[in-house]
Amino acid sequence: MPDATIWNSYGLTADPYSILPLTEGGALSVDQVFVGRQEELGVLMQTMTGERVTMLINGNVGVGKTSLLNFHKHRCRSLKKETPFLAPRREIEATSDLLHKKTFLLEILSTLYWEVKLIDPTKVERDDFLKKIGAIVDFTSRIELNTSSSLSAGFAGINVAESRSVAPPMELTINSIEHRLEEFVEWIRNNDVAGKKHKGIIIHMNNFDVALRENVGVVRHFFDEIRDTLQMKYLFFFLLGPSDFYHDAVADNPRIRAVCAPPLCLQPLSKTELCDALDRRYERLRINKFIAYIPPLSKEAIYSFYDIFNGDIRSILSTCRELVEGKGSQSLQNVGREEAFAMLGKLKWEAMKRMGIDTPAFRSVVEYITEHPEGVIQTDVAKALKKVRSNMAGYYFKELKQKGIVEQVLADDENKQDKRVKYWKFTRDFQVLYFYKNAAQAVQRSQEQLSLL
Repeated sequence: MPDATIWNSYGLTADPYSILPLTEGGALSVDQVFVGRQEELGVLMQTMTGERVTMLINGNVGVGKTSLLNFHKHRCRSLKKETPFLAPRREIEATSDLLHKKTFLLEILSTLYWEVKLIDPTKVERDDFLKKIGAIVDFTSRIELNTSSSLSAGFAGINVAESRSVAPPMELTINSIEHRLEEFVEWIRNNDVAGKKHKGIIIHMNNFDVALRENVGVVRHFFDEIRDTLQMKYLFFFLLGPSDFYHDAVADNPRIRAVCAPPLCLQPLSKTELCDALDRRYERLRINKFIAYIPPLSKEAIYSFYDIFNGDIRSILSTCRELVEGKGSQSLQNVGREEAFAMLGKLKWEAMKRMGIDTPAFRSVVEYITEHPEGVIQTDVAKALKKVRSNMAGYYFKELKQKGIVEQVLADDENKQDKRVKYWKFTRDFQVLYFYKNAAQAVQRSQEQLSLL
């Protein structure tokens, strides 16, 4: 990460290209810098008019699912004319440990308890019911949660071997925990918390991407297990996952499909929205409101990265940061498309050199790939470069893949007998190399023309 003094040279206090999801508080608070998504926000607010909801939010990694829901939660807890919702800042991660009904219910209890304690600590100290919930949370925090199906000590999914001396505050069966959750929901609705009544509770579960990659069957079973919980009144579940989340986890199960709202599918922000978002970040991070800041990168360069990465905000922001880090405190404000590609391509070549991909043989393979953005086949590369085919597969491409430089993709090819062919292409982080050669030549020509003036 670039040193803070680099950002100071632009008149900014910190990195404006953070790829972390927007949350409440801090320099880049979600309520201050969130941009766009008006249609999606309207859909989300519409779901809050009923007594419950379960909605899957689908989208590629880095598209802004978590930031969107964090902004929605902020709006729901800040309602003025209507009764607000309790929307815990803490999200539940869809790890393998939590894809079991019992641990999931306990995690909801814990999430609600800590939110109430955060916003109304005196209530937790004085209220007898909250003390009972606190005892459960305290007990479960002392023991090791795991994915075991063991029923040891009557507590499936929890290893009590190290906590035999700790007595549970109640019989922790699925039914008893679910009943206690229903009581907690009613308590929240009927009692003032931080001086407010609450209409319902938002439950935010994140990162189903990894769980689906590891085992789709486990995720589907999890949904079967929690079907009744998803129908609990006054709970509003928002579950975040990849673009095919609904298709892979829910679409083929009519019982689960029946309790879910239509999925919300997120597309990338537009170029204009992205630049608006960055302008807000610059404004929030400016050192002095009386002194103008300098945008580290031109909009032309950012538009170009948008095209390369197909609107993937995380990749765009990472690239902007990488350029600033590589350039240092020298202003990139007037850097155009070709200069940006030339500088970034140079940084990628330097990165490969640090990885050990700097021999003439490796360089020739990489340069061949740069000339074929449609993708390459190992046999064609071996033939063109007059290299042994077995070395191409077992050495060159194996090493490039392990370093995260290339990946295989399936594509149609009318010229091939089986039609579907595996091509090697640069990974998203190295796609700029397709443009590097032409960009560098364009920059060199421009510099030569300027030298003649």
